[in-house]
Formats: sequence, C-alpha cells, structure tokens
Amino acid sequence: MELTPIWLLIVLCLYSYSGHAADPTIPTSAIVSPQPPFYPGDEVTLRCDITEYTDWYWYTWYRDKYSIQNRGSRAINISLPDRAGQYQYTCEGRRGTRPTTSQRSTPASIIVTAFPMPTLTVQPSHVFTGETVTLTCAIQPSIGWTYQWDILGSIRTSEPNSNTFTISRATVSDQGEYWCSGVRKRSRKSSPFSNTVQLTVEALPLATLTVEPQSPVFTGENVTLKCVIESLSGWTYKWYRGSSRTPVSEGNTFTIRGVS
Repeated sequence: MELTPIWLLIVLCLYSYSGHAADPTIPTSAIVSPQPPFYPGDEVTLRCDITEYTDWYWYTWYRDKYSIQNRGSRAINISLPDRAGQYQYTCEGRRGTRPTTSQRSTPASIIVTAFPMPTLTVQPSHVFTGETVTLTCAIQPSIGWTYQWDILGSIRTSEPNSNTFTISRATVSDQGEYWCSGVRKRSRKSSPFSNTVQLTVEALPLATLTVEPQSPVFTGENVTLKCVIESLSGWTYKWYRGSSRTPVSEGNTFTIRGVS
C-alpha cells in the first residue's frame, strides 16, 4: 500500500480549513437618511447590513481607504467632509468566533455638492412709505434650509420653513441694500451670500388740488375740482368731503353742478 506523502496531507488539511473558514457574505453599506443632495458638513446616517450570522458586535467604517469610526451599532451618524467631491463609504463587521471578521462591504457612494448661491428678489423694489415689501431668498433644491438676512447691517433669521422676509409698513429708514444666505438645518453651515438688492423707499407724493373757477363762486354755477399727482403714473383718485373718510366720487376731476 502506497503511503500519502506528509506534505500532501498538510496541503489537503490547509485547503479544508480554508474552505471551512471562508469569509461570510459581503456586507452592504446603505444610506439611511437624508435623501440627496448632500452638502458640506451635512449629517448622514449610514447602516451596515451583514446577512450571514447574527452575532456581529463591532463595526468599522471607512471613508475611501481611511478608517473613520468604530462602534458597536451597525448604524452610525457622520458629518460629511467640508470639501465637495465624491466619497466611498464601506464597513466591515467583527464577531467572537470564526469567521471573526467579515469582508469589506460594497461601497455607499455619496456626492457632496458645493453650496449653491441663493437668489434674492424684492417685490416691489421701489415703494412708498407705508407699503408692504416682501424679500424672497431662493435656493434650489429648497429642502433642508433655513434663511438669514442682512437687514441694513443687522442679521435676522426668517421664520422656520419660510424663505421670505416681510417689511409690513416700509419707512424711508428701510431703504438700502439687502442680501441673504441659506443655513443648513442640521449642520448649521451657511451658503455663500446671495446677490445684493437695492430697496428704494420714498415718501408719498402730495396731491395738488385746483378749483375752477376761483372763489368767489355764485350759487347755480358749476365748480370743477381737479386732483393731480405729477410723479409716476397709474394713480386712481378718490374724493372726500369734510372730515368723512367715505369717498363721494372717483376720478381725477370732481364737478359740483349748480352749487348752493
């Protein structure tokens, strides 16, 4: 009977051991929340899923080839880099018995987009005292932002979930330059400043009232009153008598026939 060489038995033994200790299923790394787009400093939740075995007690996470976090939970919260670019996140698990370490997971690819520049609009841009002005700060896409405003050198924050700032009764002191920026709700990092808009506020023009014929006027005559505002166009006119605030007529002329 021919004996099997000892070296062949060692090779067969090693081969059998290697097959028994094969690495488990490749893990999957997944982005749980939020949904893209992603911006510098955003907080993201990642999860490492390993379907084979259930006693994984430790997880190591990598960004590209560098280890970034070790923890006992398969889900982690991370802050994205401050620089725009594409990053690959992978994970691996560890357990107490063979196989003690999983393979490296398939990568979760995250594209970090540079902050967009907001667009600021004002409506209307030329107003008179007492009118309402609305400033609108627009960032696309609009999810995940709050807004702050430079109001004549004073920084103010808009109401939650609102990208508008309203000046209810404009005065001449509200005149000047305005800009805005977006602030990420979770990371509190700010976008670049928007374009600057100029708000012009003017005092209301005075109406000029003329009467024809000039006084004195005799009973029975017709009298024509005329109201004129020289600046701008598009005015409508209302007429009032005495202290009453109820208009008696409209149009820029008002005729009293057969005065008494």
